Amino acid sequence: MQGSESRTYRYKAYDKQGKLVQGTELGKSELDVTVKLKKQSLIPLEVTTLAQTKKVGRVTGAVIEETTSQLSLLLKSGLKIDKALEVLAENAPNAKIQSILEEVGIGVKQGRELWRCMSEHPTAFPNLYVEMVKIGEASGRLTEVFAKLAENLKFQRELSKKITQAMVYPMFILLVCVVSLVAIFNFVVPSMSGLFESLQEIPVYTQLLLDVSGFVQSYQVHMLAALVVAVITFIKASENPDFRKRVDGFLAAFPLTRNAVLLVERIRYSASMELMLTSGVDLAKSMSMSTASVKSDALQSQLSKAHDDVSQGRSLVESLSGIQLFDPISLSLIRVGEETGQTGLVFGEINSRSRNQFETWMLKLTAMLEPLMIVIMGGIVGSVVIIMLLSIVSVNDVSF
Repeated sequence: MQGSESRTYRYKAYDKQGKLVQGTELGKSELDVTVKLKKQSLIPLEVTTLAQTKKVGRVTGAVIEETTSQLSLLLKSGLKIDKALEVLAENAPNAKIQSILEEVGIGVKQGRELWRCMSEHPTAFPNLYVEMVKIGEASGRLTEVFAKLAENLKFQRELSKKITQAMVYPMFILLVCVVSLVAIFNFVVPSMSGLFESLQEIPVYTQLLLDVSGFVQSYQVHMLAALVVAVITFIKASENPDFRKRVDGFLAAFPLTRNAVLLVERIRYSASMELMLTSGVDLAKSMSMSTASVKSDALQSQLSKAHDDVSQGRSLVESLSGIQLFDPISLSLIRVGEETGQTGLVFGEINSRSRNQFETWMLKLTAMLEPLMIVIMGGIVGSVVIIMLLSIVSVNDVSF
């Protein structure tokens, strides 16, 4: 029967002072919520279910990072978790995250654990995030946990940003090269074609230049459409986990990117291990959750086996020693961490070292790609220009 179960409604109403207020309320129907609001001395203007609210926007990593950071600050300022969630929902950057925060806040007001409410929104709060919140609630260190989560999310976002920035300049050079070639084949070469009409025998390189120019003019719209379709297809395919795993597998096997992929995976794993261990999570649980942060299937399998070995009583360093993820120095640090009981701090040091190594690799790659792309693209455009000059010279020779 419709209306037999309580649902969450969003409302707008005037209070006793005539101030416009808005919020959420549980009820079996809009009429039920309206009655509840009137009992609170509110004059309802609008009552709609959350499902009817248009959820505009995306829950990006930047949005979750900002939300987590603000939640930590609000809790540190003395606000209770339900009030903090209400404040965040009122100032949310888009309707999507606003709806999620409101639903989580309602669950908390009903007496449910925060981590359980968050676990119902896996697109916004992944397993590692939820597990950390669960630990924070149990230990009474929720403010500290949210601060650590915000720091970790910020680092992950900056890591992705650096990878993207490293490819901006080479892609710009490629774009300039393509635009230059299109301009040459559409305008320069056609304007020169009349010079070769008097020639009985056109040189091979000249004929090739004319043929390529004709092909570009005839099919450039088709090529542009094919490029757009390819880009859209790639973007759509990137949303498929299986496709992303294949791409990650290719990058892990490609000589130029293999070391960088290992560094990134080491950073992910060590950052998660540091976060979990320094928050009081036991070693086996930390390994299990941190393994999920690694994207490579092969490394996940190896790390899962290491987790099983640790659960059976083997030392951490022995369990990780056969995995290509860690270099000898990292393994030595882990050994020291086990002996001194400072494993969490050691993974923090490994994380810091790996980040520095990755940044060094990025600088080297950028320094190598820039001149390489200039040489390659300059060679392509230069070859076309040389062919054009040779063609002009051949016409002058015939005229002479």
